[in-house]
Amino acid sequence: SAPWKSWHCIPEWMRCSMVVISTGPGGSGVAFHKHSSAWLVLQEGQKRWWLYPPSGPKKAYDAVALCQAWKLSGEIAQLRPEDRPIELVQHPGEGVFVPALWWHATCDEGPTLGIGSQYNMADLDIHACHEAFPDSAFVLYHVACELHKTDEARAVVLFEEAIKREPLNFYFCTNQLLFHLNMVLHPRHTLSIIERLMGRVRRCLDRRRQMIVQR
Repeated sequence: SAPWKSWHCIPEWMRCSMVVISTGPGGSGVAFHKHSSAWLVLQEGQKRWWLYPPSGPKKAYDAVALCQAWKLSGEIAQLRPEDRPIELVQHPGEGVFVPALWWHATCDEGPTLGIGSQYNMADLDIHACHEAFPDSAFVLYHVACELHKTDEARAVVLFEEAIKREPLNFYFCTNQLLFHLNMVLHPRHTLSIIERLMGRVRRCLDRRRQMIVQR
């Protein structure tokens, strides 16, 4: 009941559209990802956070993009200091706010329990985000999704630019393929996207992850 007591103590303006209950055993966590604004208050345990601004890890991309949460400490320790993310450890009673579009990952250092909230991407003005963060692949992807029914040619360019910046983002890659299939674009272009996607799946993913993407 402790998380819900905490939730009702929070001012209504902080209660975003999605409630987040975060719990897990030691060694669990979430690999690098991004979404709209969110916050988390820890009730029990200790949680390690890593954060990059919306432009992402850049030169550290290959090292961290697909790295599992429990391996991140070791991978980050091998990076050059200028390529490392912001790192912090959250303790009980402390809150962490993650701005919209920021890359972040977590790892629980022992059993943890926290409560938080997260805004939906639909709450953002994605075109304003594009002006503010033109080098964010995440923003480029969402602008492409918004434009695909009204400006097909522009959406094609933005999908390609997003994947160029994040070639290991298989969510982007599979949705680009669905976009081409749904819009019934020229088979030659669609086949080249399938070949590129499946080549990256074979080269970059273990068999379990390969199955997830292929499904």
